[in-house]
Amino acid sequence: MTPIEKTRLPIGIFRWKTQKEGYEAALTAASIWDIDTDAHNLFGPNNLLRVLDKEESIPPDMVRVTG
Repeated sequence: MTPIEKTRLPIGIFRWKTQKEGYEAALTAASIWDIDTDAHNLFGPNNLLRVLDKEESIPPDMVRVTG
C-alpha cells in the first residue's frame, strides 16, 4: 500500500476503504487529525493503520474488531 504523504485534507471524519488484491477490504470511519497535547498546534496528523485479512481467512458473517 502506498502512503499518502503531504496531501492537504480538511479537518473532519471520513469514510475510508482500504483494499488490496487477495485480501478482504477494510471499511472504516476515522478522522485525519488527532489532538496533539505535546506540540504547539492543537491538531496533529493521525496515522491510519489498518490490518487486512487474507480472503476467506475469517469465518463467514464475522468481522475483525480491533482492541
